[in-house]
Amino acid sequence: MQVSQCVFSDSNGKEQSVTKVLTVRQTIGKALLYHHESTQKATRDNLIVNLEEILRLLLPTTRDIRPKVRELVKRAIQIAHLITCEQALFNCDLCHGGSQFKGDVMYLPDENQRGRVFMCTFPYFGKRLLQNGRERAHCLFPASVELESIVREFA
Repeated sequence: MQVSQCVFSDSNGKEQSVTKVLTVRQTIGKALLYHHESTQKATRDNLIVNLEEILRLLLPTTRDIRPKVRELVKRAIQIAHLITCEQALFNCDLCHGGSQFKGDVMYLPDENQRGRVFMCTFPYFGKRLLQNGRERAHCLFPASVELESIVREFA
């Protein structure tokens, strides 16, 4: 779906522009953040405890990981708040196997790999903006991919 082509109708059948819809979405997001501010600390602390328990089961050594988990959750919440208050549409996509490598939206951990995309190991995250009536995509975090040559190395 192209954002610039989106048109919404209200209950009276009048068309509303995407900009107005995004403004309403942004206002509702800010109101929800304010409304849930009182319960965020308890929810955050509970998330930190649960995430730490899960990670302890997965990590090979026992060490104090709570400071790292706390920082991770803090940053995730900050990003979530910024996204909620932003006047844009965000998208997260996995790259399809067989597609061409595109350096502007894909990250390749080993630059010696060649070929088409074999596997996407982490999704693309970006936002779509409307500027002067035109849609513009902005990559916030590229997808991490492995190319076909990685399979040939192990064959």
